Amino acid sequence: MLHWLKYPFVRFTPAYIVGILIAVQFHLDLLISVILIGAVATLYIVLLTAGNKQFFSLNPVVGVVALSLICLFGMARTYLFQQDHSKFHFSNYPMEHYTGTIDSWPEQTKNFQKVIMEVTEASTPKDWKRVFGRVLLYVPASDSSIRYGTKLMITTPPALVEPPGNPKEFDYKMYLANKNIFHRHFLRHEDYLVIGQSEPNRIIALINQIRNFGITAITEKITNPDHQGIAKALLLGVRGDVSDELMQAYAHTGAMHILAISGLHLGILYGFLLLIFRKYRKTTGFVLLTVIILWIYAAIAGLSPSVTRAALMFSIISIGQYFYRTPNIFNTIAFSAFVLLIINPMQLFNVGFQLSYLAVIGIVWLYPSINSLFASKYKVFEKIWSLTSVGIAAQILTLPLVLYYFHNYPLLFFISNLIVVPSAGIILVGGLAFLISSFAGFGLISAVFATGLGFVIGVMNRSVLFIENIPGAYIKDIYLPQHQVILLYLFITGILVFLFEKKFKWLFYAVTVWIIFILSIVFDQVSKSNQHWIIVYDVPGVTVIDIIDATHLASYTVAVDADDYRKVPYHTANFRLATADMASIQSFPINKTKLSGTEIFCSGQIVFLIISKSPDREFITEGPFGVDYIIISNNAVKDFAHLQKLFTFKKVIFDSSNDFYYLQQAVRDLNRLGLKYHNVKEKGAFIIDTG
Repeated sequence: MLHWLKYPFVRFTPAYIVGILIAVQFHLDLLISVILIGAVATLYIVLLTAGNKQFFSLNPVVGVVALSLICLFGMARTYLFQQDHSKFHFSNYPMEHYTGTIDSWPEQTKNFQKVIMEVTEASTPKDWKRVFGRVLLYVPASDSSIRYGTKLMITTPPALVEPPGNPKEFDYKMYLANKNIFHRHFLRHEDYLVIGQSEPNRIIALINQIRNFGITAITEKITNPDHQGIAKALLLGVRGDVSDELMQAYAHTGAMHILAISGLHLGILYGFLLLIFRKYRKTTGFVLLTVIILWIYAAIAGLSPSVTRAALMFSIISIGQYFYRTPNIFNTIAFSAFVLLIINPMQLFNVGFQLSYLAVIGIVWLYPSINSLFASKYKVFEKIWSLTSVGIAAQILTLPLVLYYFHNYPLLFFISNLIVVPSAGIILVGGLAFLISSFAGFGLISAVFATGLGFVIGVMNRSVLFIENIPGAYIKDIYLPQHQVILLYLFITGILVFLFEKKFKWLFYAVTVWIIFILSIVFDQVSKSNQHWIIVYDVPGVTVIDIIDATHLASYTVAVDADDYRKVPYHTANFRLATADMASIQSFPINKTKLSGTEIFCSGQIVFLIISKSPDREFITEGPFGVDYIIISNNAVKDFAHLQKLFTFKKVIFDSSNDFYYLQQAVRDLNRLGLKYHNVKEKGAFIIDTG
């Protein structure tokens, strides 16, 4: 039985999380939260000041009231964190121009530099107002004046971030909103002026200099592009240079955690410091040095939820050992989550945050039991099983979320981890030695370390690629809806509690949940067998049309170049996985017509015509040809009155390959002619049930 007084944050943190969820789900006003907090706080004080006998008789009530107070605090903190609630947010003013300071390091894309700007002033029709808020800017890639601390005046207003245009597509709007970014702005050179440079935060500037030095050193000394990309990701948290092929291989083999700096990397670093300074581990100097190094490295790596959690945990452990105390690990985990969620409550919805905490809870809770299942007198086998046990423990609690977010699962993760985890330790320690020797100007020594790093990374990459190509190394195209994720977690919990408590009621509970889980899968499959959809997707610059008949999928895609084709899965994959069998993709049932630049297809009794080239004025028919829907791509139709003479139709569908200015004119013409239309760029994907 747990002695709860030893685990205060194991109780406080879930209560606080419930408050965050309530605030997000119901959008409660701050005033309501304040009133409720006041009422509960008053009740709490009354209970605490009651006589001892009465107090202890009401002890459970006091606990419930205290947790309710923490829950309400979570609601209020979430409300206060969301900046768009404030009347001083720039979105509450009719802006013409606005000024601000770039508050992030530029992230290079093909045509733009992505930066976040903190808005400071907005120009209204009357005067300038002091405001605040954040905007995601896309600045031309050729502008070298854009850097952290640059002050800009922008002469056009920003646009709200649009919600996803396709069903089940990743919600980028919500992703940015969780960072308090609700607007973005694509800028041309003539849309902004550089008006100054603020004095950068010295700590942030130093961290950026260290990171840039590391990137430069790795680029110069490690010549193989694939080795470079892995070194930057593993040492500095910069993953942009890892090739798609390698990124996919690491994902398919369950080794992706190596490329995202997390508890593993901080644990290696902490262990290395303990090894070097083992005689001084309980001195003030060692504790300060450890905490400073951990947090500097965490900052260089970008302060992601996983690395921040690990830095906080190891800092607490180091401080606890200084005072001759070993902090309870569950309480430490809960405390770190509590602190991070106070700083930013919306981190709760970050995938990395969720997977990081589930993995570490799984390791701490399950690893000892799993590791005890096998024993050997040979140390090498014990080490192999120990590494395997860690991987299994982490995978058990992350399994449902991995399936939900990534739709594939590595079956050979225990093999890949036997290679990548020791390799990561060698690369991290050797990489830090390489960076230090490079910074110190020891060219020959740094070159030796660089050669060694390249060799180890090369072996690791080849091993991961080999494991990925083993038949059955991973399963893919799995779709798990939210209710099945919940059922799977309930089942896992039931099984684990049964194994620990040895009470058959938990096994009965787990079996019951599993039956419900299977029935939900069967119900979903029956529902899919009766579906008949046509969908015209919103994929920028691309024509993408799907016919989904039961679980069979037929797709039609036309794009200008390979980069456009690569966009398609991002916008379509989730809906396709949710509705169709990805192994049964068929050829699209489309036919050319006599009219140049047009194609026709049918689904059920509904006829669709695709026009990708302007209809020939000399084309003669005996009368208007009847179709149900006309899909227009590539700005094909300029004369809609002429289109009416050629065809009768219910509605015109504009796909995403049409230009913005063309669509403006086309919509005006269609409104004038009284014709119905659907613009997927404006209204999202066009979906019709053809059953």
